[in-house]
Amino acid sequence: MNEKDCTEELMECTTECDTNDKECHEECIEEYHECDISKEFTPDDVQQCITDGNDYKDCVDHMVATNDFEEPTTALLPEGDLIAEVLQITALLGGTCTRQETLNSQGRSSKQIIIEYDVKQRTNNS
Repeated sequence: MNEKDCTEELMECTTECDTNDKECHEECIEEYHECDISKEFTPDDVQQCITDGNDYKDCVDHMVATNDFEEPTTALLPEGDLIAEVLQITALLGGTCTRQETLNSQGRSSKQIIIEYDVKQRTNNS
């Protein structure tokens, strides 16, 4: 079986799974690992997958399934590339993204990314 066949099989399988059925998704990924994989699915492939009309989650799940992550994901991609992915997700959700840095009185600092989407304004019926 060639790579394209494996990819199509994974996409079809995950599409048939209920959104919250983690076991079904894991079975699809396991089946995919058993398939002959000759090339890793890259972030560019994820973007093309989305452009082709597939669900973002299915495309990312496929990327995870085809990569053998031995280190944390952040070690594989520069921070800027990861933030670019977050901004793409924000755009797909039709939302806005805010980045901020925090520092508390005990010296703990962090970076935060907040995605706001599906904002609804309650109207007064007066």
